[in-house]
Amino acid sequence: MKTLKYFSCIILLLFQPISAQDFWHKITGSLGDVNVTDLCLTQSGILLAYIHWDGLYYTTNNGDQWINTNYHIYEPPNPLETINDSIFIVGGYEHTYVSTDTGKTWTTTGNFDVKSIYYESISQLLYVGTNKGYPNVCGIYRSNDFGQSWELIHTFPSLTEGQWVNALLVTKTSHVILANVVYSGQYGGFYRFYKSTDYGQTWEVIFEALWNGITRIIEDVSTNLFAIGNQKLYISEDEGKTWISRNIPESDVLAADYSGRIYRGLSYSTDKGINWIAMPITGLYNTGVSDLVINQNNRIYIGNSSGVFFGEADSLVVSVDENIKPVLKSFSLSQNFPNPFNPLTNIGFTISDFGFVSLKVYDILGNEIAILVNEEKQPGTYEVEFHATDLTSGIYFYQLKAGHYLETRKMVMLK
Repeated sequence: MKTLKYFSCIILLLFQPISAQDFWHKITGSLGDVNVTDLCLTQSGILLAYIHWDGLYYTTNNGDQWINTNYHIYEPPNPLETINDSIFIVGGYEHTYVSTDTGKTWTTTGNFDVKSIYYESISQLLYVGTNKGYPNVCGIYRSNDFGQSWELIHTFPSLTEGQWVNALLVTKTSHVILANVVYSGQYGGFYRFYKSTDYGQTWEVIFEALWNGITRIIEDVSTNLFAIGNQKLYISEDEGKTWISRNIPESDVLAADYSGRIYRGLSYSTDKGINWIAMPITGLYNTGVSDLVINQNNRIYIGNSSGVFFGEADSLVVSVDENIKPVLKSFSLSQNFPNPFNPLTNIGFTISDFGFVSLKVYDILGNEIAILVNEEKQPGTYEVEFHATDLTSGIYFYQLKAGHYLETRKMVMLK
């Protein structure tokens, strides 16, 4: 995977959006103009698409061929999730539907109306959030056998006629469960954003406000959390302990790529939602976005009422002119990439003066576990590889020391 080196002093001058050719390419052409409401990616990149009132399809070759699964229950999946390349989970109005053979056959499990779903791959636990209307429980169910059986781990307080869990996420490192509960009654509605730090045994309200609130929660490659809803973007950099909010245009679509960008519909941000940049719309049949997912090669897929389209996130900017030599004016330590990683990641840094440089890796207790650089360096930009074949999954820190400059960053190892 190509590594791009950014120099903040010249980004705005030298990076320009691509407009000379189509950015988006339709890949559901063989299916016609179909209304795609949900997308999902398996870990290896198989793309699933639900076509409204038609069924669930998947492609293994970027749309050259679409395979129609046998999921033809006439209700759109509220949420769609995958365990691996063959196990698919669909949340329905009265049940969950589980396929272990790439959609050829389906098993009906659970007796609840599923409004949200999340698979936590480290512990291999599947969570669903349900609707009070059927069977009168608004809560969180958990499965340790990929949806074959379910355990109710929490019921949220019954406060209004209607209430449901419409957004759900479990963080990768500390397994914090985040859930947005919508409360709807005769005189209006409100929402509460909850979290649990003990696997669902106890819950606390992070905040609450009017209307439906948060519609989607995501975690980026640096374990930052983002939640979107009610023209707000909520951000947490400490796994849900503290949150800030930013006003944004309304959107239900939120995603993150593998280079630190976040996406809201057809806009993206490189600074955690402070500024938003419109993506090109060339090649799109319409500019609606019902769902958006991004694979590990930073290929963006969007679904809308005309089908599925893809664009390349890394082509949103073009390369720096090689004839221009940027002047190094400061020290910097970049976020490792990829992050999370297994077992190899790259760490970049810039130094502006000749001198002794050290770059070391520490565990969460502060124990030194690796020395990546420990020598004098000329001014310049460098990149080193860190091989972590002997490390266990968890949070680690890397620290750069150069003269009076000292900076530490967090990275996550996932096996």
